[in-house]
Amino acid sequence: MGGTTGLALTGATLLKSKMDAKSKSDGGATQDYQLRMNELARQQAADAKNHQDALLKASAAQRARFASQGVGAAGGSSDAVLNGMRAKTTQELNDQAAAYAAKSSSLENSFAQTQASYLTPRKSNRKATEDNLLDDNSTLQQLKDWD
Repeated sequence: MGGTTGLALTGATLLKSKMDAKSKSDGGATQDYQLRMNELARQQAADAKNHQDALLKASAAQRARFASQGVGAAGGSSDAVLNGMRAKTTQELNDQAAAYAAKSSSLENSFAQTQASYLTPRKSNRKATEDNLLDDNSTLQQLKDWD
C-alpha cells in the first residue's frame, strides 16, 4: 500500500509540473516583452542624455556669443535667454517622457493580451488537456490496481 501512495504522489507531482510548464510556456512572449521594455528604457535614457548634452553645448555657445558682444553671462537678458533654453529642453524631455510612457503602456497592454490568450485555453486545447488528465488518471488508477 505504501508503494501505491508514493506512486500516486509521484504521478500527481508529474501532472502538476506538466500543468505548470504549460502555464509558463508563453511562446517567448515574456522574454520578448522584457527585451522590448529594456530597449525602450535604454532609448529613453540615451535620448535624455542627448538632449542634456545638446543643452550644455548650446548654453556654452550662447554664453560665448554674449561674451563676444560684451554682455555679461550672469543676470539680465542673458539669464533670460539661458533660462528659456533650459525651459525648452525641459519641456522637450517631458514630452519625450510622455511619448515613452505611451509606448511602454502599449507594450504592457499587448503583453497582457498575449498572456491572456495563453491562459485562456481554446476549445481544442481544453479537450486535449481533459484527455491528457483522463489518461494520467487512468494510469494512476492502473498503478493503484496493480499494487
